[in-house]
Amino acid sequence: MFKPTEHQAKIWFHKLNKSLFDGKITPMPKIEIRRRHKIWGEASWNDEDVSISTLISLTTRFRSKQHFLSILAHEMVHIYQAMVGDTGDHNALFYSFRKKFEEQGLLLKRVY
Repeated sequence: MFKPTEHQAKIWFHKLNKSLFDGKITPMPKIEIRRRHKIWGEASWNDEDVSISTLISLTTRFRSKQHFLSILAHEMVHIYQAMVGDTGDHNALFYSFRKKFEEQGLLLKRVY
């Protein structure tokens, strides 16, 4: 079991932003770690201005570090989608990151 801290999540956000998104997710969203019921994580943002009120909320326990990184990166895809004016759905743009995820040893799925 892996129990991340907010500090670890922020460090990994920066690393994943560079390796998966060429550093294009700016500014960094607020990241919180708290108990979540029936979900691993979620991303939210202000529809009128994605650069404000952006949040990635993650649960307190993951199966492994790799599972945590896959979930964090999954939520980052949604933030990226919002930044480029996409719906944020699990659509073609979302799945276009699958190969980059696999190259990093991560999974990109709708449900984990």
